[in-house]
Formats: sequence, C-alpha cells, structure tokens
Amino acid sequence: MKEHVFNMAYIRKRVNAINARYSRFVKRRNKILEEQKLTLLPMELITVDDYIDVYIETRGRCGWCGQQLHEDQVDHITPISKNGRNIKENITICCSSCNHHKYTKHPAKFLHEIYNRTHIVTPNILAMIAMYSLNSLSYQTSYLAPAKILKFNEEVQKKRSA
Repeated sequence: MKEHVFNMAYIRKRVNAINARYSRFVKRRNKILEEQKLTLLPMELITVDDYIDVYIETRGRCGWCGQQLHEDQVDHITPISKNGRNIKENITICCSSCNHHKYTKHPAKFLHEIYNRTHIVTPNILAMIAMYSLNSLSYQTSYLAPAKILKFNEEVQKKRSA
C-alpha cells in the first residue's frame, strides 16, 4: 500500500476548526435543553488520528462520490443538525462539491443522488445498503430503493456466498 504523507499542521487546523464549530453548536443546544430540563448533549471531539484513519479508509478519495481528492473537507455523514454525532464513525473525508451539495440532507438521500449521477458504488453507499435491511419497511421507503441498488445488493450477496 502506498505510504501516506500528511501535513500535520493542516490536519490539526482542520480538526480544531471542526471541533470548535461543534463545541459552539453543543453549547447553544445545551442552553436550550437546560431551559427545557432535558438531557444535555455530550461534548464529543474528533482527534487528528480519527481524521487520518478516515482519510486512509477512503484512500484519498471523496467518501461520497469516489473522486480523487485535491482539496479535502470533513463532512458529518448524519448532519449534526439532524442529531448526528461528532465521532469518527460519523465523519467522512469528501470533496468540496459533495460537502456543499449534501449540506444537511439525509445521507441515504444524498447517496441516491450521487449514485444516479455517477453510477459509482462508494464505501458510504455500501454502508447505507447494509444499514437498511432489504426486507424492512424502512428500506423500502428509503431513498435507496431504486432497482439498480437492489440489483447491486443481490450481486454483492451472491459474491459473498460464493
């Protein structure tokens, strides 16, 4: 596997910016929750190691569309505004175009849009397929129900059983 060289100053700056933005969000949200006497949100911060791990997992490609990255951005798979968490499992490295177009969309809806545009199956698309059982109502009514995705999932199942 190719050796990765990382600009640690850049990564620290990106991680600090993400954590600062998340911290401001949690403080605002907790103030409202406290007034309503509801459970407060935990303060969860990602680390430089989390960023590097996710970058390596995506192999230097956008986690959404699969294009080679020239300028990377971090995106929360489930947006913070939709009760997503600021943890390693909920972040992906993506291109600025995908980060801009996804904004606060549900990840399944956004992946459906990407698949229809690119016809590339990325690791995030596979994760969404795995998340929604083919037999469950939530899958059938989700954004990933088109015949192409169902056919692809059948092909994956055949390969796994072979």
